[in-house]
Amino acid sequence: MRHTLTVLACVLVVLACEVVEARRLQMHKFAVKTIKSEDGDIFDCVDVYKQPSLETLSSKNHTIPIFGSHPPTSNHDSTKKLQVQQQWQRSIRCPRGTIPIRRSHAKDYGKSLPTSPLQRNGDVERALAYASNHGPFHGVGAKIQSWEPKVEPNEYSMSYVTVMTASNPAAPSFGELDTTDFVRAGWMVHPIYFGDNTSRLFVQWSNDDGATTGCFNLDCDGFVQTSSNIALGASLHPLSVYNKTDEQYFITVNIYLDASQSRWCVSVQEEELGYWPVHKLFPQFINAPFVTWGGEVLNTWPGGQHTTTQMGNGHFAEEGRVLASTAFDLTVTSARDNASYVYAPGFFQDSPTCYDTDYYGMDPYYFIFGGPGGHNCSKAN
Repeated sequence: MRHTLTVLACVLVVLACEVVEARRLQMHKFAVKTIKSEDGDIFDCVDVYKQPSLETLSSKNHTIPIFGSHPPTSNHDSTKKLQVQQQWQRSIRCPRGTIPIRRSHAKDYGKSLPTSPLQRNGDVERALAYASNHGPFHGVGAKIQSWEPKVEPNEYSMSYVTVMTASNPAAPSFGELDTTDFVRAGWMVHPIYFGDNTSRLFVQWSNDDGATTGCFNLDCDGFVQTSSNIALGASLHPLSVYNKTDEQYFITVNIYLDASQSRWCVSVQEEELGYWPVHKLFPQFINAPFVTWGGEVLNTWPGGQHTTTQMGNGHFAEEGRVLASTAFDLTVTSARDNASYVYAPGFFQDSPTCYDTDYYGMDPYYFIFGGPGGHNCSKAN
């Protein structure tokens, strides 16, 4: 019986992958313009109402509203010159009223690209800063350093901000929380999903911690993109350089609740990217008791050993700023007054001998995280 269920689950995942791949590959048919980036990526400029997340019957009459709120802005103007761009932005932009959709590379790699997060065939290991006191929250933000960690073929490495709920919010420790609803944004290296080992922009959602719902980017009826200037799945440029103080680059990411339109919004580099409609995806997800900043890897235990997939830039937090991966300007938006605050969080690591965290300092608040993984480290029990 167990074997039958396993086979059935695999069949369902394969079917889901094929549906998503077919959806991605047909987007070029709706393109009003096609752009080839310097790095070889191809982007189709598709009418905003023909994006994949609005294909289902439940979304046919969906109206994309004008943003009713504005993303938080940085108080540190000196960092703007260090902000990451996307490679494709060096080319011609998409017209207004369209969004850029990266064309699938599935055929190039001889495989179907999976929907995620349904395929977690291993252990998720995190190194996070988190906020739970003084909540609930209506937003989270940070500047996250850009890196391109080494990743095993069937795994991933992420750096992100997350807004989340849990089925057991009174759990004695953050590590014992059972996540339910979450929305997330940042960058990741995911060889199976993206088809290469490049660091790329992503968003992600689920209302059951990825057990049966949710996806990355525009792969299901969820995230609605509104920006014609920012492309999900586009590569980041430039990347930070190890031990070079003047070559540290950041991507600014904010998630915030637009209560007037009942949606969780995402901004990248202080420009609105899109949103998740609350009424459709998260009927009870108006206040978030928890937010996080940091990194995550998928460890599939290749060869029966702990993975060598890196988090951040592959260096431990104890090496300090510039040498390890950094996030700063950590902010939360309070549900009480809808104001944004700099926040000094708590810390959590699933596997502190593999990936760790450290505090650096205030003004702006710096949080350091990452690690090399490796065969000689172990996941905490």
